[in-house]
Amino acid sequence: MKKSFYLILLIFAGLQINGQVILKDENQQANVLAYEIEIPNDYSQSELVNNKNLVFRNFLDESKPGEIIFPKYDVFIAIPQNSNPILKYEIIAQKELNGKPELNPTIELQKDKLVYKQSVLTRKDYPQFLENLGNLWIDKNYCVHLKINPYSLSNNNSIIKVEKFKIKLTFSKNLEKAKLISESIVSPYILNKDFARLIISDQKNYTNESSAWIDYSKSYLKLGTFEDGIYRIKKK
Repeated sequence: MKKSFYLILLIFAGLQINGQVILKDENQQANVLAYEIEIPNDYSQSELVNNKNLVFRNFLDESKPGEIIFPKYDVFIAIPQNSNPILKYEIIAQKELNGKPELNPTIELQKDKLVYKQSVLTRKDYPQFLENLGNLWIDKNYCVHLKINPYSLSNNNSIIKVEKFKIKLTFSKNLEKAKLISESIVSPYILNKDFARLIISDQKNYTNESSAWIDYSKSYLKLGTFEDGIYRIKKK
């Protein structure tokens, strides 16, 4: 069985990618890359009797019934090939929102129809604000993959939203002051497109012939494509 990192299926299905966060400022000094990122307002409020619901559209996750519906964002930052920078972040703006969050519903199959039912809260812990999910190739750029979780509940059950933060990537050696040779097109999924154009590389397709990478406690979808290039998933 082969595992290829060359083709990152962008089919990044369900990911709220960095096209929905805003790069406000960027800076490169010696061995440091620094970025200031803003989180957009992605919620609305629905009026209830004596209360308000905070509605995050398009973020519902049917696979996690009972969990709070909070947006999460995947951010891809181009870095030099095979580097492994130290990441630090600083929250510079946040606010408290008036309202209560919704929960992912419970789904049942009834007479060949999916029925959505109100669920109860099953999880009260939250992931940390920034998660480092590792490095990967996107087209011809080596990138670090970050998960941003800007929403949380405070001790008094109000919603806290991080509006703006800074992230600093510190490398083991100085970054070369490369010159832009051509107006190369980089993936729209990459946050720092200007820097990405300076470090475009030809990656090698990595394959793993063994099955050691498989976690047999998890479920997998096997994707295949015909000559028309269309990906299909079939239930057997």
